[in-house]
Amino acid sequence: MKKTFTACLAVAALSAGLAFAADSPAVVVHDSYSAEATVVAVDYTARTATLKTADGLVSTIPVGAEVKNFAQLKVGDKVQAKYSQALSLRLVKKGSGPAYRRDTSDVATAAPGQKPAAAAMRQINFAADITKMDPVTGELTVKGPAGRIVDLKVQDPKVLQGYGVGDQVEGTFLEVLAIGVPKP
Repeated sequence: MKKTFTACLAVAALSAGLAFAADSPAVVVHDSYSAEATVVAVDYTARTATLKTADGLVSTIPVGAEVKNFAQLKVGDKVQAKYSQALSLRLVKKGSGPAYRRDTSDVATAAPGQKPAAAAMRQINFAADITKMDPVTGELTVKGPAGRIVDLKVQDPKVLQGYGVGDQVEGTFLEVLAIGVPKP
């Protein structure tokens, strides 16, 4: 499973990197969260697992049929989860055509006989048209492919120099979740 998660992250990084390679200014934000809990109860019939974190938070979660190795989960097992997300944005003169949104996703699960584990990745590539811009304040309004209008403000208005109404904001949003029971 570690190899699968690493592969998902590598593919995600390469895909997101396409936006970084452009000549126009790019903004990249990312964050990751990790959690660990101990299995305190397992209901194999109802397919639920009750987990307890180090700070005492107890949660019972449903475990879907796609988790092939659920029968191997035991009280006392440690469960680790990591969630990462990243967003890259860049300005594009006259853009690459009409506003768009393209979603892709992938899921990997542990092979039968391995410890329970899964990883999921979702990537959204998009372009939105700039409909309003104030290069002094750094405020701009963009309109996406479904007509949704979003107001944005950049930290440094200088990045807007040379761009205006009719240009586009292109971006990639990426999120990856991996969860599993590590080998002792």
